[in-house]
Amino acid sequence: LRTLRPPRDMSDTIVALNMPWRHSTPAIEAASEIRRELMAVHKVRAIRMYGAAVFQEVQVALGRIDGYSEPGGKIWDVAARAALIEAVGGTVLALDGSPFDLEAHTISCGSSRSVAETMASLCKKNEDRKS
Repeated sequence: LRTLRPPRDMSDTIVALNMPWRHSTPAIEAASEIRRELMAVHKVRAIRMYGAAVFQEVQVALGRIDGYSEPGGKIWDVAARAALIEAVGGTVLALDGSPFDLEAHTISCGSSRSVAETMASLCKKNEDRKS
């Protein structure tokens, strides 16, 4: 693996998101709002949806995408990949913006701190809508 190349700004990023696993209208609306804001406000270059957290987090570590957030992950879903992302120079945070730890169960990762923070803040901002 090589060290990640941070994007110049959010308009230079490719990010990945999943659809919510809960088939509730509020969860789907929250996911749609995150996508809308990424495209309309942050002007990201592209949004990908691969359908598997493991694949998306490894894509961040490989430098193929710049950011990913997983608001509903389990520790076994994110712990090893968080270490991998940090090992190549990426940033891994909990969704509240604090450093990732094994109690967090959520992850926002990016090729740079600013990408990870942006992804985390969008998920956090829309968290109340998912109930």
